[in-house]
Amino acid sequence: ATALRALRAELTAINSATLGRLQGRQKVLFGMLGLTMLGALITIPTHVVPIAIGFVLLTAGWFAAHAAAGAWVNVATPHKGPASGLYTGAYYAGASIGGTAGTAVYAAWGWTVLVLVSVCWLSLSALGVWWVGRRNTLSSAKNFSRNTGAPLAR
Repeated sequence: ATALRALRAELTAINSATLGRLQGRQKVLFGMLGLTMLGALITIPTHVVPIAIGFVLLTAGWFAAHAAAGAWVNVATPHKGPASGLYTGAYYAGASIGGTAGTAVYAAWGWTVLVLVSVCWLSLSALGVWWVGRRNTLSSAKNFSRNTGAPLAR
């Protein structure tokens, strides 16, 4: 069973990287963060089947978002090694801090509140993806205007 979960995670990661190249990394990240949120919310009922489906969606969305974000970091900079290391370090630091905080939330308020807090954290991630995408779009427009002499649209 563990081997099947690992295989599913690897296949999801490969597919998200491919989708990111074809459809745009920002769209894929939004979609995968949304899938992760949906999966988390589906785990709220106390019936086993929705919980199992929710965890499958949550896991697939999370690993796909992680793969797409890692790919975006490597494309965004010529300094791939340091950037990838910084991303990976931040990923694991966030997971450690978030996991510890999540444990405290679960102990104090239970599963439903933990899921809602997790959805809030994922929403903050989506906001960050939007901000970086917007910043990159504005930067690209400025560079295009500077290189071609075309006026920057307002």
